[in-house]
Amino acid sequence: MMSTIRSEIRKSRYQRSTYGLIAGAAAISAISSMSVIAGSQSPSQAMPLRLTDEMMMHLVVGATAAGYLFSLILGIITMTSEYRYSTAVATYLAQPQRRTVMLAKMLVACVLGAVLQFLATAFAMLVSNLYVQRYEHFVLPFDAYTRVMAGAVLVGAVLGVVGVAVGSLIRSQIIAVMVAILWLQLVEGLVIVFADWLGKWSMRGAITSLLDVAVKVRTPQMSFDTTGNLGPWQSALLLL
Repeated sequence: MMSTIRSEIRKSRYQRSTYGLIAGAAAISAISSMSVIAGSQSPSQAMPLRLTDEMMMHLVVGATAAGYLFSLILGIITMTSEYRYSTAVATYLAQPQRRTVMLAKMLVACVLGAVLQFLATAFAMLVSNLYVQRYEHFVLPFDAYTRVMAGAVLVGAVLGVVGVAVGSLIRSQIIAVMVAILWLQLVEGLVIVFADWLGKWSMRGAITSLLDVAVKVRTPQMSFDTTGNLGPWQSALLLL
């Protein structure tokens, strides 16, 4: 088992895509958080919250974990690279027990997903904190940041495992990544729009719960409520 895990670590370390995904997650996380800050200054913003409101600052900090999709993609690549580069035969010859290979890949993807989210979220928190100093804002306690960071790391770990599972079911790397992106960004968004009561049972709802971002906004223009979501551990189990 340990030799298989070491082999999977070497594969991930030598793949340039691993470092590209970390950089992409960091960039998306920082941009997302800065967009929330900038949007709060727009007079046409539908959301009535401003940076002086505690809930708005919770949204800003929660947005620093927006790169979670890259943890899912990292897990998918961990599995589908075997078929894309035709290395699956060599892998299974070295370790004929497919269950052992799958467990090793899931463990490595779990750790890599957690590391990716930690680095991306830490970078985004640094950038957003520097950017928000330009405006008057509510100062959150330090534990608000640590809770989001802990949730982000847990989301990355869980989605890394989920990515390996998706990659084992859909062996085409491109199709697997496209399905994952479309599901999270389009299908679940439409489901929540037309049946918002299903939101807490969706992947996005579970991810929001893990990040511990509790916000409730109801206006004629929009409705946004995460206070009724599942608890963090129930959400982790739901994702798995």
